[in-house]
Amino acid sequence: MSRYESTREAWQAVGEPQPQAVDFHRRQVMARLLPATAVPNGRLCILGAGPCNDLDLAALQARWSQVDLVDIDSSRVQQGVTSQVADARGIQVLTQDLLWGDHPLTPDPASKQNIGRTVRERISAATWSAVGQDYDLIASTCLLSQLIEQVIEIIGSDAPEFVATIQTLRRRHFELMARALRSGGTGWLFCDFVSSETLPELLSTVPQALPQLLEQALTEGNFFHGLNPGILLQVLRQDEHLTLLVDQSQITNPWVWLTGERAYAVVGIRFIRV
Repeated sequence: MSRYESTREAWQAVGEPQPQAVDFHRRQVMARLLPATAVPNGRLCILGAGPCNDLDLAALQARWSQVDLVDIDSSRVQQGVTSQVADARGIQVLTQDLLWGDHPLTPDPASKQNIGRTVRERISAATWSAVGQDYDLIASTCLLSQLIEQVIEIIGSDAPEFVATIQTLRRRHFELMARALRSGGTGWLFCDFVSSETLPELLSTVPQALPQLLEQALTEGNFFHGLNPGILLQVLRQDEHLTLLVDQSQITNPWVWLTGERAYAVVGIRFIRV
């Protein structure tokens, strides 16, 4: 059985397939961020908020007392907030480097030989002081693929330390998310893992055919570095440090996120803070 087949077995059915549309990705994300009723004094954190294109901020305001939008580019987030809501009451924009944490790395060309080890050590020690604690829900919105791209730009995907560095990044990202939650709080990692650049069928496939298409792609190794959904789920369920922090990890059915001329396959991975 392929690793993707084991992932597929964990997918939870979410009803009848819906037509793919430009805003379908947003609806999928928002469905996981809106509790059935408002949480008293509820606190939500969005990591990698960017221009807030994935979010309906007015709907989030109606359900959450506090919405923290976190990104390294706070001005971009603020523009997104201004474009959606006239009254930003309850919405807070926080500036945080979500790869290096509180101590950004400035690579020194002279130390190129050891940069892989340095990157791995710095990611392992990263902390997010701008991000609060005791959130009821925290979500990473297609951020992990961007963080991995940053690592690739610095050390290259063929570096001896690359695989270990990506493993460290995945584990640390999950850990920092979990530590920002109260006990019983929910974490969502929304992850894009392959694009139409290498899987052009994503632009035209129907929802019913998507699982088989993605099964074949993952079996063939056609996915972004370090972002096989089955392995991400396995990290949550088997890493000795994470299993002390999280429980009840599940993965959603995949969907297609259309962005102009490119499409991405996306899943959501949920966990509960113990």
